[in-house]
Amino acid sequence: MSEKIANLIIALLSISIFVVLLLFYALPSYSYFTAQQESSGVITVGQANFEFVNDLPLFSNLDNFNGGEINEQVTVINARDKNGQDTTNLVDCYLRFKVDASSAVEPQVDTNTFISSDDYYYYKGTFKVGQTLQLIGSFVVGDATADEYLSGIDVSVSVDVMQATKSMIQDVFPDAPQDWINAL
Repeated sequence: MSEKIANLIIALLSISIFVVLLLFYALPSYSYFTAQQESSGVITVGQANFEFVNDLPLFSNLDNFNGGEINEQVTVINARDKNGQDTTNLVDCYLRFKVDASSAVEPQVDTNTFISSDDYYYYKGTFKVGQTLQLIGSFVVGDATADEYLSGIDVSVSVDVMQATKSMIQDVFPDAPQDWINAL
């Protein structure tokens, strides 16, 4: 009987090997590819901040003013203080600003430096850490009565900055003009 058992074991092993080979060729094979690559670089983690350089409020002395140009400038610096001494953890930024004023007040903005679109002016470059940037060179005020000037001239300048990451512009400034994005 031992010879019968030995033959049976050999037959079972042969059938098992045949089944395994049949499954190996008949079933789809699964494979995967893996690769690894190292990269190095600098990640800048910082804050976007700026200071108005001008003494505010604007237009504090308009005695005897009858309209025309007002040599009040609006300037910002990419720093934590007006002197540009504290730039700790700041990053380069993209900048845009908006002026809200009465219709008689027209800001004078350098069109070589800024792109105007809708209500905003977009800086054509990167606002570097420590850089001072003049947003408005002066204001031109149209004719108005003395009573209108006595009540004051209200102007609001809103500045928006974001870290200079071009891929994020559409997320942060979705209404940004394509000319500005191309200029960067």
